[in-house]
Amino acid sequence: MRLRKNLCELINLVARPLGFELFMAGQTMEDNTWVDQVRLAGTEASTIFDVGGNLGQSVKQYRQLFPRAKIHTFEPFIESYTELKKVCDRCGHANAHHTAITDQSGVSRLNVNVLSGTNSLLEFSPKAGETDIHSTMATLTSTEVATTTLDLFCEKHGINSIDILKMDVQGSELKVLHGAASLLERQAIRLIYAEVMFDEMYVGQADFCEIRSYLASKDYFLYGLYYLKQNRGSMLGWGDAIFVSNAIRSEVLTHPEQHHLAN
Repeated sequence: MRLRKNLCELINLVARPLGFELFMAGQTMEDNTWVDQVRLAGTEASTIFDVGGNLGQSVKQYRQLFPRAKIHTFEPFIESYTELKKVCDRCGHANAHHTAITDQSGVSRLNVNVLSGTNSLLEFSPKAGETDIHSTMATLTSTEVATTTLDLFCEKHGINSIDILKMDVQGSELKVLHGAASLLERQAIRLIYAEVMFDEMYVGQADFCEIRSYLASKDYFLYGLYYLKQNRGSMLGWGDAIFVSNAIRSEVLTHPEQHHLAN
């Protein structure tokens, strides 16, 4: 197995600059979201923000990959937060915060759906009813939740920089970024790993192009797209994206044989 992995990586040293990636049998593009975060941020990453912590799935992964990092994870839905806090208590050096991260501090309404992972500050779009996952997005009820911004949270807690910002907030990713404008202006967030949408699933959501355009205005660059999913037949629905700061981009361009930067 180790020989196969080493051979695969050697081939990718040549393939990545050309825009290709070789996967081992059983390996997926989703696996590479974690591989690339480690490669780009480095195993010494010290501060990780997990916005949209849900049940702690990402906290477990980040703790395994970045054993020395301090993790802050945010989840507004009380039932999910309860489970998330249990995971954080077991992992150590991980703090769960019962709040939503958006573009303002205050109170907002959270739409609670059949599947907790699809809960959103945004309403379910009628157009999403045409997708294969519409049954999991059906809204059961709504509840008031506290909100804050990344700029305010970091100022309050004396956090000057974030090595990795992970976002999975069901269409509100751009609002999270707007609430981190000061951090982004200072390039204080090194790597952003976010769910991005190409088809409408929530009313008022930001799509991939809007997110990329906003981050480009702050001198952040698209590194790659992962785990792309189709809905409504062959329509591209959603996926994951990694964006990098100028510092990481410079490292990528200095050592192109180790990385592939999207155009």
